[in-house]
Amino acid sequence: MKHRSLVALGLFVLLNSAFLLPMSLQMAVTTGGGAHYVAPAGACNGATPCYAAIQAAVDAANTGDLIKVAAGSYTDMHMRKGISQTVYISKTVTLQGGYVPDDWLTPAPDVNPTLLDAQGKGRVIYITGQIEPTIAGLQITGGNAKGLGDYWGYDAGSGMYVDGATATISDNIIYSNTEAYVGVGIFLRNSDSTVTENDIHHNTTPPGGEGGGIYVNDSAATISGNNIWANKAVAGTGGGIHLSYDQSIITDNVLSKNVASKGGGLFLNESLAQLERNIIRYNHATGAGGGLHIEGTNPKVINTVITDNTADMRGAGINLEGTQAGFFHTTLSGNSGGDGSGVYVGFDIQVAATVTFTNTIIAGHSTGLIAEQDNSATLNGSLWHDNGNNWNGSGAISRQHDHFGDPIFAPDGYHLTEASNARDKGVESGITVDIDQDARPLGDGYDLGADEFNKATVPKDVLYLPLAIHTNRYTAYSPVSHSLHGKSKGRSHSLR
Repeated sequence: MKHRSLVALGLFVLLNSAFLLPMSLQMAVTTGGGAHYVAPAGACNGATPCYAAIQAAVDAANTGDLIKVAAGSYTDMHMRKGISQTVYISKTVTLQGGYVPDDWLTPAPDVNPTLLDAQGKGRVIYITGQIEPTIAGLQITGGNAKGLGDYWGYDAGSGMYVDGATATISDNIIYSNTEAYVGVGIFLRNSDSTVTENDIHHNTTPPGGEGGGIYVNDSAATISGNNIWANKAVAGTGGGIHLSYDQSIITDNVLSKNVASKGGGLFLNESLAQLERNIIRYNHATGAGGGLHIEGTNPKVINTVITDNTADMRGAGINLEGTQAGFFHTTLSGNSGGDGSGVYVGFDIQVAATVTFTNTIIAGHSTGLIAEQDNSATLNGSLWHDNGNNWNGSGAISRQHDHFGDPIFAPDGYHLTEASNARDKGVESGITVDIDQDARPLGDGYDLGADEFNKATVPKDVLYLPLAIHTNRYTAYSPVSHSLHGKSKGRSHSLR
């Protein structure tokens, strides 16, 4: 009995001594195995191995290691193979921001901003090789790729440059990067990366540039759940996103306030991308395609909202040139400027466009759709409302199942209300969910447009607001009901 009492006393003392250890030391012991710690001035509060510079931790890490980065500003620049950047990554590691030195267990990027700032001296993050790194919870800014080339002689990827890697880029703020001719915020080449739940804003190309927010080339990337806003391709293409010779999947993004000469929101060039459940709103083209521009090939566009965009020349909502694009359940409303067309269908280097629209709402334009001579548009299941002219042009416009009447949107401008004339008017489309991933069809048939009316989930408090800044996070035209499309869907895209 005496022996057991002594053992129990020893265990009691040992356990209580553990609780008296510094919290950070306890966590360093419990997290262990492949973790590296970075904090300003190397002040990791007992966690080891500890570094003052992110690059030092990356260099020391082995494949599969986790690098935890504490809140603070990291401005060190490093030269690798003649390239200047804050961090150079050529191995599979996870770079996670949002920690504090007295809590290395739970990252909170919103509360603990981790800033990587190149201060205009080079790129912020350069990723290369057949690797699978993860970049999460960081603020990426101040990138300047001028003179660094790496894309057929053009300067590319000021904020983040990814070549050949399959990266996961999530929960970052990528903003105020400049001087990349292609892909100022993010540049992806030969990359099947996943870009999800990021805020990407105020990235700007030099004149004639391509892809203010994101540029994708020869890749099969997944770009989902991002706020992409206020980016500029100055006198160029793809203010928000530029896709070229790719097979990417673009889903559940909000693109707003982006500017380009062609494709203020998105520009697709010979792209087989699939666009689904995106909101493209308040973008501007100084030329054509205020919301969306497509030229060449035959991408698929599903459950898309294209509203309140502007263009100085044509196709304020959509500009289509030499493409065989197919649109399913599109809400197109209130786009303006230039020739007044919501949709413009024309040539790309004398190649005619042949496009199809199924179950579409076209409302609030000077002219709903213009088809240029020798081009064609086929529409099956359309609701026309409040257009000066519903359709025009000398091209071939084929229509079936036309309907006329007010779509009667909810305050957000695209969800349907119970009295909407778009309800149950659609044709069989093969599309089984709507923009909120509610089932299609509900009721007596398919609804027209991006939303399938669901009385149980109709948003009553969703209201799109002007561009706003709130604490450290930025967003644009996102519902105040704390969701992307009026329902909870991953990280909030609402004002925060």
